Formats: sequence, C-alpha cells, structure tokens
Amino acid sequence: MSFCKIIETCHASKGYKLNAYENLDEIAFEWDAVLPQNHHLKSDQLKSIERGKPEDVTFRYLFVFKNDKPCGVFYFQILDFNSKHFNSLALEKPMFFLIRNFVLKQHLNLLICGNLFRINFQGFYFKDEKDNCLALDILNDYNKSNPDKTEFYGILLKDCEQSIDPLMVQSRRYAPFYDDITMELNIRNEWKSFDDYTNSLSRKYLKRAKKIIKSFEGISTKELSEVEIAEHAKTVVALYLEVAEKQTIRMGLLNENYFIEMKRFYGEKFSLTGYFKDDEMIGFNSMLFYDNHMEVHYIGLSYKYNHEHNLYFNILFDGIKQAILKGYKMIELGRTAREAKASAGAIPIEIHNYIKVKKGLASLAFSFFNKYFNSNVGDEWKSRNPFKEVLVAEAENNQNDD
Repeated sequence: MSFCKIIETCHASKGYKLNAYENLDEIAFEWDAVLPQNHHLKSDQLKSIERGKPEDVTFRYLFVFKNDKPCGVFYFQILDFNSKHFNSLALEKPMFFLIRNFVLKQHLNLLICGNLFRINFQGFYFKDEKDNCLALDILNDYNKSNPDKTEFYGILLKDCEQSIDPLMVQSRRYAPFYDDITMELNIRNEWKSFDDYTNSLSRKYLKRAKKIIKSFEGISTKELSEVEIAEHAKTVVALYLEVAEKQTIRMGLLNENYFIEMKRFYGEKFSLTGYFKDDEMIGFNSMLFYDNHMEVHYIGLSYKYNHEHNLYFNILFDGIKQAILKGYKMIELGRTAREAKASAGAIPIEIHNYIKVKKGLASLAFSFFNKYFNSNVGDEWKSRNPFKEVLVAEAENNQNDD
C-alpha cells in the first residue's frame, strides 16, 4: 500500500516542504518533469532497479517543494542490514563479544540517498544547483519526521557529484566517509589493441601479464543474451556470491532478477560475458557502457578454478580489452581489490560520501568494521604502477639528484 506523507519542515525561512512516496508509478510523470532529459534518476531507470528486487531493500521517493513548486527530488533505498551483510569471521575474537551479539541479533535499518548497486549515482537533484546545500537538512528532516515509523541507525548520502562545505557537514552532524574510493584506468590514445596495453607495461608486469593470459588457455568466452542470462541465472548468482562473501561488508545483495532486468532494460548498453571450462561456467563479467567510458559492474568467479586460471586477473584484463576495442577513454573498475587494479594501472578516485551513525553500539560497530576493512586493504596498493615510463622518470630523477 502506497502512502504520501507531507513533511512540514522547521526551515520556514527556506520555504520548502517534502512529500514522500513509496510507489513511483503514481508519480512518475511529475517526477520526470523535475529532471533533465536522460538523467539517471528518471523513473524508468528507478523502476528497473525495483524490478531487480535486491534483497532487504525497499524504496522511497521524495519531492522537494519550494514556494509550493517542485524544485527537487530525492531517491532513497532503505537497507535492512543484518548478519547476511557482513563477514562474521571479523567478530570471532572474544573482545568483540558485544559488537557480535549486537549485530547478529539486530536488523538495522539504514537510509541511503543513492543507489547501493551503482557507482556515481547521486541520489538527489535540484533544478537550481544553489539548492544542493539543502541536501543534509532534507535528510535530517526526513529522518526526524519518520514517515516510515522506522528507526534509522545510519544515514548515507552517497556519490555526491561535488563535495559539501566541511562546516556544514559538521554542523549537521555528518562526517565525510574518506575511505570510499573507486579505481579508474584511463585508456591512452596509442592503445589500439590489448597488445598495445601490455607492451606499455614494465618488464616485471609484462612478464606477469603473459603468465596470467597463458593460464587462461582452454577457457572459452561468450557474451550472453537476455535468454541465456536467464538460463544461467542461478550459476551467475552463485559465482557473484563467492566474490561478495569474501568482502568485509556487503551493502545489499543481488539475486537472479537483477542481471536479467539489467539486460532487459539497458540492452546493448549492458553485457554479461560468461567464462566456461568445457561446459561449466566458472566466471562472469558484467559491464555497463556509457558515452565516453565503460564500467566493470559486477563479476563472479569460482575460487576452485581461480588459482589455476587466474580468473580474477583475466576478467580484469578482459574488461580492459573491451574498453580499448570499443574506443572508450576510461574504464571504471570499481571499489574492491585495489591492489590488483593498481597493478593493472588503475588510479584511485575519491568519492564524496557523507555518513551519520546513531550513537552507541551502532557507532561502535561501524567504527570497528571501517578499521577492519582498512587494515585488510592496507597501503601497499598505493605504490603500484606497472607502466614503463614511471621507471624511466624515476631513473632520470635519480640521475638529476646525483
């Protein structure tokens, strides 16, 4: 059952009010009228996410009115965060008894402004960019009004296109989430083939790349149609979960519907490539194609075969190969496995996220998981750079120093 909740705010001087909905169908026309053409928050894209039915996620849609006229929209995902969404091995030490019991027994509702399953997907839009400064106030007002009768243990403003004034962030009791970055590889003009890419690597990394590529011999590659994705859906999700379950935190989990719906909605702008050993699918790579860049979306692999065939690195190389052959300027490689991606030449790009966590055990649990994640990631990946000219530049600098 849908609802419309008018949220009267305490910012009368700013003159805005909020209307919240749980059903986009009944407001799609008015929603789209606020947004520019082809904007990622258009109703058809958001309804596609709904049809994908991600687990433990519900949706809310917020209109912002200023002087009784619609001036902006906010897209929310509410995540029921529970024991499926974190690596319980991190909490096995006796000293973490309180955190373990708190997290294992709880279903913690988190309010996300944005899309858990996409990169660079800002969850709000204002007709006038000057109103962007209202974002944190509107999140706080929505939380205080509590139209869902839900207690939120955390609020995440995700993938902001621009940073927010630090004083404003602090005064609204949010904090920047500095540890969230994505890895990108810029495609050089001289790379016309994958061989051009590998030839730009230093001797050490070229030797390693050749070894990785050779280990992939005997593995066949096939881009799947929508029908074939549906046929392999159970295997695709099983392979995805093998990767996801190794992560410290899994903010939302995908199911069979997701990949089918992505292909159905995006058509040629989305691909899912399967990797087969004989007739068994042992890995996959899904990719999204934009105007000037492409994105490695979600991958999956069987760790049973990963060592023998270097599945992860070969999937990474396949994405780079596709970006070069399709003429893109950049490939987005995502947030995880930073060391592997840095070894392929990717560089870190800061993402502007802002978070507020309820005080008490929820805040303690968040702090623990954040520190645990950073300790596992480490800093070694930051020094990785596989390209020849870096070594040449370092040698020239050393000669100049002499």
